[in-house]
Order: sequence, then C-alpha cells, then structure tokens
Amino acid sequence: MTAVPVVTALYAAIIGLLAAILTINVIRNRVGLKIGDGDGGSAPMRKCIRAHANLAQHAPLVLLLIGFAEAIGTSKTIIHVLGALLVLARLLSAWGLLSAEGPTTGRQAGAGLTVLVLIAASVLILLREGGLM
Repeated sequence: MTAVPVVTALYAAIIGLLAAILTINVIRNRVGLKIGDGDGGSAPMRKCIRAHANLAQHAPLVLLLIGFAEAIGTSKTIIHVLGALLVLARLLSAWGLLSAEGPTTGRQAGAGLTVLVLIAASVLILLREGGLM
C-alpha cells in the first residue's frame, strides 16, 4: 500500500515551526550579542547554535523514516505515537541545550527518545517490507 504520509506531514509541520523558533532565536541572539559569525566565544550564542543545529541534524532523517513507515501502510495510530514522541523528544532536547552547556536531563532525554523513535521507525519499515507485519 502506497499513500501520501499525511499524518507525518502534521508532525513535520510542528517540527518546522520549532525549527523556525530556534532559527529566530539564533538571529535574535546574533543581533543582541553583535556576533556576525560563529559563537564569538559566547556561551549563550553557543547554546542557541547547538539547539538549532541539533534539531537540523536529527529531525529530518527520523521524519523521513516515519513518513516511509506511513506510506507503506503502518497504522495511523502508530504513526501518531512516533510523531508525538519525536516532537516531545525535540522539545526536550531544545530545552536542555538552551538551558545549560554540558549534560542536562532535557538533552539526554531528548537524545534518547529521538534514537528510540529512529530505531522504531526503521524496524517497522524492515518488518513490513520483510513481510513480517
């Protein structure tokens, strides 16, 4: 079964809004701190950059995998669970990265949950395409 991944599109849009917020935060801090390039040795700037970059680094692949899982017929309920968990993971990660440098509960929980969703979506695809689901 091939379908347009409309449920995944909902979560991609939510992640897109988070990306926009994090982008605006980087711009606002660059202007406020008068930093044109890099982090200028500023911890607040470094945190903003890391929160934005971390989302850009991890969210696209996971969204793509969730979309593939949906397109090959995985139940909408499972797709909603994966999408909601991804949004929660990325919010936790952004919060953790913006709140302090180094390890934080939000950063660790967000990273772990993101990897869990990445693995779950990957396994769902392999099981469905392998004829086991």
